[in-house]
Amino acid sequence: FPRRGYRFVYPIETQCNGEPEVAAAEAVTTQAAALRRRSWVLFYVGVTLVLALAAAFLAVRHYLTTARKPDTQLRPVPLTTYVGSEYMPSFSPDGNQVAFAWTGPNRDNLDVYVKMIGTENAVRLTTGPGPEGMPAWSPDGRSIAFMKVLPENKVGIFLMPAIGGPDRKVAMINPCSEGLSWHASGEWLAVTEQNPLGAPCSIYAVSITTGEKRKLTNPQAPSADSFAEFSPDGSRLVFFRSRVAGDLYIVTVSDQMVPAGEPRRLTSLNLFRSTANWTPDGKEVIFSSFQEGEPDELWRMPASGESAPRRVAIQGEGGAFPVISREGNRLAYVHFTWNTDILRLPINGRKGEGSEPTPFAASTRSDLAPQYSPDGKRVAFISVRSGTNEVWVCDADGSNPVQVTTMAATMTGAPRWAPDGQQLVFDSTKQGSFDIYTVRADGGAPKRLTDDPADDGVASWSRDGRWIYFASDRSKDWQIWKMPAAGGKAVQVTQKGGRLAFESADGRDLYYSKDFLGTSIWRMPAGGGEEVQVLESALGFSFVPAAQGLYFVAHDHAAQGSSIRRLDLATGHIATLFHPQRLIDLGLAVSPDERFLLYAQRQDTDTDLMLVEGFR
Repeated sequence: FPRRGYRFVYPIETQCNGEPEVAAAEAVTTQAAALRRRSWVLFYVGVTLVLALAAAFLAVRHYLTTARKPDTQLRPVPLTTYVGSEYMPSFSPDGNQVAFAWTGPNRDNLDVYVKMIGTENAVRLTTGPGPEGMPAWSPDGRSIAFMKVLPENKVGIFLMPAIGGPDRKVAMINPCSEGLSWHASGEWLAVTEQNPLGAPCSIYAVSITTGEKRKLTNPQAPSADSFAEFSPDGSRLVFFRSRVAGDLYIVTVSDQMVPAGEPRRLTSLNLFRSTANWTPDGKEVIFSSFQEGEPDELWRMPASGESAPRRVAIQGEGGAFPVISREGNRLAYVHFTWNTDILRLPINGRKGEGSEPTPFAASTRSDLAPQYSPDGKRVAFISVRSGTNEVWVCDADGSNPVQVTTMAATMTGAPRWAPDGQQLVFDSTKQGSFDIYTVRADGGAPKRLTDDPADDGVASWSRDGRWIYFASDRSKDWQIWKMPAAGGKAVQVTQKGGRLAFESADGRDLYYSKDFLGTSIWRMPAGGGEEVQVLESALGFSFVPAAQGLYFVAHDHAAQGSSIRRLDLATGHIATLFHPQRLIDLGLAVSPDERFLLYAQRQDTDTDLMLVEGFR
């Protein structure tokens, strides 16, 4: 149920269809309409979004050095092995059945299914023409709540009998992330929503009787809340509050369904993002985290926050979106793996007509975030082929890949070339939080440029080589900063948000996004001044300014996908260059002569549900 939701996650996007060329004025819609479309995309492709976007900037291995030893390894068995993808499992109260969302044998539509554990076949409960999913079994076992996409991309919460039958609308929502969670009373559902449109994503309780909504969390922009789960007795709510990936928070809830006090943070390293689930005694929560290109891992920690999370040791590869049966003896989760490849796409000048892409510097592990050198003869990228995310450099045709860094960190990413082609700037969690480093392009010892306790990442050079731009939350929200290229005091550049920045080809302007999961690109004079929105529909982690235009990845909501496009900065016209067949991951690069594009593409993979018996 994928963004990026997020986004992660990312999500991100699939095949797209659209007009080959439209005027910039035609690409701009009203803010309310854009937000409504984004809500639909987050609902329909939320799992992939969250996993993809968040994807490239998450970190978990730092915790492996400080967390307690993992539990004895558990042996999972397949719960589903159907063609297509199965998501969001929910146990019946007796733990003998599981409701879940499945794209179906033809992979053509998401619907709610129920399966008896120990049997092969699943029973389809929903038959609507649009996506229907996010099932959640009621405490009394009689009903299943789920989300449904209605005409005009509206989303509603519905109830249906657990044995199947007519459904009933509970409320209309503007969803931000996956999941519905029942309160122990059976009267309320927790959901993440933008209310009103444009507000930070917050947690709401929705009455199944009246449709009334009560706000349970109040994040301050640019933070957002997601993935809420009521405790077994209904007295607490666990959820994620995002900076880069998301910290785990908990809040006490009164009988009147209002928050009783401020939320309390359980984790503080901004590492985890997935629906959390409680153990039946309410003493622990279990959730998942992942590193780009590596299997997801399940974690558990005390709800008191008195000790660090510990890994749930599962034989084979890990999983995400865990749920525990009410008796506590069964654990189900979503199992998936992926591989991200870099592809090279020929483009033909101003016509916007591209040929088919071909693999670039391919490996069996994830490769992403490519960047051409200033002379176009080399490409820097991130690869997991050596076991951890590291900076690599290869020739412009993808040959002769050479590993440049050996950071052995949780996350190392976003390499950018210096104007002279001799150095690379990148970010890494080598010291715990994200910091900025430089390294010679032919290898050597990296130089650490930032040591602020905040996260500093996704750096780029000024065109004259004197400055390095980067994103930082040292001012308590994400802004663009810059520092001397040799290191030194950093100064804040943007005042209204910023995440990824590049100077224009002539060095006069700074183009930047305000959110990786957002859809707008902005411009301001490189020397400072007022900001102007350049694009309303563009992914904030995949764009690059060049001499002839601004290349970017855009959502195509009608086609439930995305496309690679170019904005002609002189005329304002937008040309569609290519419709990728699979999910786009982090990074977009254009050769200096603007003959080739490089982009990272997530390979298709089906997901299955796994079951652990005897969980404790």
